[in-house]
Amino acid sequence: MTFKKKLLGTLVLAISVTGGQALASSMEPVPEKEFEELPLQEVETLPVTVDMAFREVQPSNEQAKDDEFLPDLPVLVDGKLYSAEELEKSGIKLPHYVLDSNAAEQDILLGFRDAESLKAYLARTQQMPTDESPEKSALPCWFRPPAYFYDGTYYTGRHFSLRPGFGHASLGAWDNRISSIRGTRCGSWTLLTEFSNFQGRRLWLGRGWSVPNLSSYRVYPYFWFFRQTWNNRASSVMVFW
Repeated sequence: MTFKKKLLGTLVLAISVTGGQALASSMEPVPEKEFEELPLQEVETLPVTVDMAFREVQPSNEQAKDDEFLPDLPVLVDGKLYSAEELEKSGIKLPHYVLDSNAAEQDILLGFRDAESLKAYLARTQQMPTDESPEKSALPCWFRPPAYFYDGTYYTGRHFSLRPGFGHASLGAWDNRISSIRGTRCGSWTLLTEFSNFQGRRLWLGRGWSVPNLSSYRVYPYFWFFRQTWNNRASSVMVFW
């Protein structure tokens, strides 16, 4: 896809956001179709707990150059929208990034300064993850697609799958290779974590949502000549009920 086509598509989608279940320019619903399940066999699969998702995060100062142009979506922090430049100028550190239906409707990225503010948001929107699968829906969930992680943008290339309640503390050959995600349709959240052992900043992807190109989302703060994005950045993953 050419630069002009990508930019035009982004503008059309952004203009169409007028409320309701509108799509963000860089998010889309997970299709209802079934996909081949392919667990990652090369590394250990571990049970995960909600407490692991809310551990204190120490943001890194890494900077990675990214030459691909993608839209700079505003970030909502504490009820206020920030541009990338405003975030940099204010020195706000964001350990948690959230993409859910609210983010999709407004075509934004939600940012949280700490675990407590994120918990308050999840409780208020009734999206709090749990350590145990709901009894009524647990069995049907085993016959529905789990979360999928791809090494190419737009769900291309190699992939692996992961069901709710589990995570990979390290990704082996998949380290820093995830470029697109189809989130869980059964559980609540699919998480990318910046470093192994579930450390570093986290990107939360809500139930039933996909991200075709993780380069669309920056890791703030950033500098105009450097761009840190979530593309090829994750070193561990978790999926929650």
